[in-house]
Amino acid sequence: MSEFFLEVFTEEIPAKLQNDARNSLSYNFKKLFEEKKIKYKSSKVYSVPNRLVIFFDGLSKQIIFEKEEKRGPSTKSPKEALDGFLRSNNITEKEVYKKKQKRENFTSF
Repeated sequence: MSEFFLEVFTEEIPAKLQNDARNSLSYNFKKLFEEKKIKYKSSKVYSVPNRLVIFFDGLSKQIIFEKEEKRGPSTKSPKEALDGFLRSNNITEKEVYKKKQKRENFTSF
């Protein structure tokens, strides 16, 4: 198992805002780990007037990302449709392929 430790140095944080800063930092990291499917055993957040610390324990040593396939425009669509699909997914034309689905070909990546 691995650990993740992040210490952020800041200007002095008023006492009233430290609780909000800890909650926000914890919420955002947990949300990110959930989206990326990174599992952990426990997490802790600490703060002092000029530091925020977050610690995750029990991370798996290897993170396996699932392959994702997105269906793009039909191969019969105008070139502008493919260009828009490429831009919106930040990919190049070399990264797409044609795939037949229900009697029609579509671009995918």
